[in-house]
Amino acid sequence: MTIGAQRGAAAPRGDRALWVGGIAATILIVSLLVTRADLGLIVMIAFFAIGVAWLGRRLATDVDPWLPKLIGLGFAAKLLGATARYLALVYVFGSGDASGYHAFAAHFASFIRDFDLDSVLAALGNRGFGTNATKVAISFLYTPYIPTMYGGFLEAATFSFLGHIGFYTAFRRWVPADRLKPYAVLLFFLPTLLFWPSSVGKDALMIGALGLAAAGFSATLASYRIRYIVMAGLGLALATVVRPHVAMLLLGSVFVAMVIARGPKLAGSRGRRLVFVGVISAVLLVGAPRAAQLIDVELSSDGIEDLIERQQSQTAQGGSLVQGSAVRSLGQMPGAMIRVLFRPLPNEARSVEMLLTGLEGMALILLTIAVLPRMIRRLKTGFRNPWVVTSVVYTIGFIIAFSTVLNLGILARQRAQVLPLFLALIIALGWPGEDLTGESGISRSELVGSERLDTSVGV
Repeated sequence: MTIGAQRGAAAPRGDRALWVGGIAATILIVSLLVTRADLGLIVMIAFFAIGVAWLGRRLATDVDPWLPKLIGLGFAAKLLGATARYLALVYVFGSGDASGYHAFAAHFASFIRDFDLDSVLAALGNRGFGTNATKVAISFLYTPYIPTMYGGFLEAATFSFLGHIGFYTAFRRWVPADRLKPYAVLLFFLPTLLFWPSSVGKDALMIGALGLAAAGFSATLASYRIRYIVMAGLGLALATVVRPHVAMLLLGSVFVAMVIARGPKLAGSRGRRLVFVGVISAVLLVGAPRAAQLIDVELSSDGIEDLIERQQSQTAQGGSLVQGSAVRSLGQMPGAMIRVLFRPLPNEARSVEMLLTGLEGMALILLTIAVLPRMIRRLKTGFRNPWVVTSVVYTIGFIIAFSTVLNLGILARQRAQVLPLFLALIIALGWPGEDLTGESGISRSELVGSERLDTSVGV
């Protein structure tokens, strides 16, 4: 059976017009029902719907001809998730960071649109990372059209959904075809990924940026071509200004995969691989201290201990506080893994949204338990697969880093950054079917024939 995507194949056209029209109509109806939508917002949503539908058709291959329909349904679900997120902010939480992000971006976008370079450069010069950088990034999203706050949620959700697609294309390159649909269903419809990273703020930017970087790094691991590392660099750069520690974790995970996993069997790839390993080593040597500086931590045992204590103190408050501690030994990993990836459980829920999160966490625990024996058996072959190695290192690193967070409400939102790669592990290693290999499913001839596709869509 063919592994991965057969890139040169054309997907059947089928009922394209019906699906595009249905997606656009669904989005428009939702927007009209929920808010007093102006014409600009309706046009913007219709444009996004048509663009996503077109992208789905461009990405479909002979191993996933169902992809356009699934992307269409996933995008509609994502916008419904953004609508629920907006309503929760307005009617449940009452306020949130999204309000401040929206107000700043709506004001600052006018300077960008008017090419007021002095004001733009002055503001950019005063913006560091994290919250301030997020405000500036959202301002660029608002430049073509300044929407209402609800419209901002839909813009952010659309950018986040492009990250979903990026994660899917990264996964598709390295696994058998029988794994693709299960992964796509989880990736496009998991409630956490539909709800939390669908508001104006850091979470949506991070999922979009990490997805773009994942697509670029996955392609890099298969061919070691410069254009793919440039694409990955764009996503990584955006992730770095928002959450530099998460960006460095992804880069470090890719570095480990380059070093220990099987490389592509292409002419000259070994030499290019060594060059890329050297380049990423240099970036990590420079970037890791800078990332530590941005999050105000000293790279020493005392500095890391201070960070752990500070994080535990800052998050050890509110009704979602739980017992636990940061990972300092191997024996603490199981508890941290359950807390970071799965909790709250249904019995720990104190609100409707936390109950839904708990039900999802319980379902993920049951799925993980069900496939765990097969995952363990496949670890040996899995560690020859670069994307499996990347996913393993990133997931473990994320669990360790976020084990310092003792608030389940915060974890429920933050884990959206690890779920795409954790789900990749569950499906790649645990799903019934063929064993993995350490090679990309794309041969050199297929790769050459697909250059136009990769360049045109950027994934």
